[in-house]
Amino acid sequence: MSGQTTPGTGAERYRPGPVAALGERLREGGACVLTGEPGGGRSTILARVARAFDAGPAVVVPALPERCRQPLAGLRALCRAAGVPAADAAGPVGDLIGALWRTAAPGTVLLCADDADLWDAASRTALGWPAARLSPGDGVSLVLTVAGHRPVDPEFAGLPLLRLAPLSTADAAALLDDAAPGALDPRVRDEITAAAEGNPACCSAWCTA
Repeated sequence: MSGQTTPGTGAERYRPGPVAALGERLREGGACVLTGEPGGGRSTILARVARAFDAGPAVVVPALPERCRQPLAGLRALCRAAGVPAADAAGPVGDLIGALWRTAAPGTVLLCADDADLWDAASRTALGWPAARLSPGDGVSLVLTVAGHRPVDPEFAGLPLLRLAPLSTADAAALLDDAAPGALDPRVRDEITAAAEGNPACCSAWCTA
């Protein structure tokens, strides 16, 4: 299992709570780890947080394709997104934070890194080092996503954690109604809702199978 999943509409439409909670938490600076089960909507929530952020610019580092997970690939992607020349070592961290501060003035810049747990160890360290030192008022906010079916990597273990809960039964049923190509028999909908256990990707998969 790669840990990457396809974002679904369920996380976007039926999960306003995590978007609002993250947006409020990150307005003044600091870092947060968004975690949840595969298919739970981490990538979709991250994209929504970036779009909704109004305290300053948002810099987004999307999930890396599997073929691009060579050593330091994550760090290079981070540097490109922030407008910092990439290097062959984890040295540009200071330049990275400096560039983010310049981008943020006079507001707060939001840095979003998707599937950061799949980065190589050097890149995770390069991200985790400044993340652990960010605090409200610094002018830089960071949110990164990690899979919830395994322990958080040591590089991110000390950061505040926000875990995505499964969709409620009502929201999962509404997602099924929206995703189904036609009207669903209520009994079938109830069976799928129970089997999906609140996972948006599983709900959508049942409707497209």
